[in-house]
Amino acid sequence: MSEKEKNLDEIESEIFSLVNTIIKLNSNYISGVIEDHFFKRSIKNAMNNLINIHFILNENNLKLLEILDQMKFTEEYYKAISIINNASSLNFNSNTFSSSVSSSILQIPGTTSEITASFITLMDGLKLVEFENYEFIFGLFKDLITNLEKFPGLELIKRKISSIYDNFRSNKTQFFSNTQFRNSLIDEVYTMYNDFQQKLNLKI
Repeated sequence: MSEKEKNLDEIESEIFSLVNTIIKLNSNYISGVIEDHFFKRSIKNAMNNLINIHFILNENNLKLLEILDQMKFTEEYYKAISIINNASSLNFNSNTFSSSVSSSILQIPGTTSEITASFITLMDGLKLVEFENYEFIFGLFKDLITNLEKFPGLELIKRKISSIYDNFRSNKTQFFSNTQFRNSLIDEVYTMYNDFQQKLNLKI
């Protein structure tokens, strides 16, 4: 058995285990066997593990839907995704889940690519000081913030980017006239870009 086949077997086994765990957790929660806090924490952990699987698939150019079809496990997987999505709307007094968790999980490779592209485009745009195009940079910040909102778990990075955006709007004239201030702001964006890569363990 090749290393790739072995890895694929392990991935299939983990998908099978995670999906069945989510379904079982939901059944126990509905039956009152487990409490809100345990259910929320366990579902979030399972969701994060599914996200990691997506990254592994993406790195190895493997397609989730093809693997699910091969496993004859598509229906069960979508049931688990539905459970995660429903969990996001429960009143847990916590912002643990994004309101669009299911779509984010199903489209992780595309979403991470969009966020990466937004970061790079913004950093490039901030270096084009000769144009002094405020509205253009405003748009780049807004695009990045919108893309960050699509992915669960990036709330802190989104808040920091929003703070950098507010700083730019309040000091846009200084940004174009003061090299030190400009470089400092660009460095802050670059730091958030690195945090994004490290948080998601991306290999760009």
